[in-house]
Amino acid sequence: MQRPSPGIQKQLNLVTKPIKPLRHIALLLCLCCAAPLVHAQHNSLAGKIKEITDTFHGHIGVCVAGIDFSDKCTVGNGHHYPMQSTFKFPLALYILHLVDEHKLALDKTYPINTAILDTDTWSPIVKEHPLQKLSLTLQDLLMYSVSYSDNNACDLLFGIAGGTNPVDNFIHDAGFSTITIKATEAEMKIAWEVQYTNWCFPDAMNHLLRLFYHGHLISPGSHDLLLKLMTESKNPDRIMLGLPKGTKLAHKTGTSNTNNAGLTAATNDIGIITLPDGRHIAVTIYVSDYYGGVAHGEQMIGLIGKAIWQYYTAKQ
Repeated sequence: MQRPSPGIQKQLNLVTKPIKPLRHIALLLCLCCAAPLVHAQHNSLAGKIKEITDTFHGHIGVCVAGIDFSDKCTVGNGHHYPMQSTFKFPLALYILHLVDEHKLALDKTYPINTAILDTDTWSPIVKEHPLQKLSLTLQDLLMYSVSYSDNNACDLLFGIAGGTNPVDNFIHDAGFSTITIKATEAEMKIAWEVQYTNWCFPDAMNHLLRLFYHGHLISPGSHDLLLKLMTESKNPDRIMLGLPKGTKLAHKTGTSNTNNAGLTAATNDIGIITLPDGRHIAVTIYVSDYYGGVAHGEQMIGLIGKAIWQYYTAKQ
């Protein structure tokens, strides 16, 4: 949730039956990156990251891994991090899976009455189309949800998917037991605690990023579309704060509110960085349950992003 949001999925009157996705697909990544270094901890990078995280009062989980080369580092992985809007990435994977299965079509148009959308949430759709009816294609909804992190678009997609359960089942059947999706944006808005029902371990989300990049989860055409939407993201700069200007980053952020006690539940960023030599790394950073506001969490992500960049570019 870039900001909390509302309950919307019923307005589409379209419920797609969950389908059986590919099972045990998570094992395929091991075939692509079979060298023994895949699971090795690189103390140099882990040490640099821990120098940053040890100064922080809260939880920070980091996973960094090579996509087309064998390297991996994790720090602070053993915590249930609330995903917030980073769950829009696995949601998009499931929607595109349905497209690949010919259950949905990217060019199908959905009539949307903006008057019943939540106006008290992050929603460029509402801002761009106030008090008017409009029609958006499935691809439009994916663009708003992924590139703009629109909470209304997200819940419209959950409505098309048939709720959170089919998405959760798809991710679990792909081999990810430590990613859990139970609540829509609307449901997360009901109570502070609900956001914690959408959680993951950073290494699991990082593994999902790598499987996606290797093309194991969706078709080449669907892969290219989602990668484009993540690369053209209008999400806040977080990992990018630590990278040189012009670096190619495909990413998805997630942001909670800060409660009356000053506690911020989540400031997150996940993505794929293209290094100067053309190699790629998947980076997952979750910052959770801390005081100081979103800007403080973004600063920490930027510092970690800079340490990661310096580590990998120094080796070239």
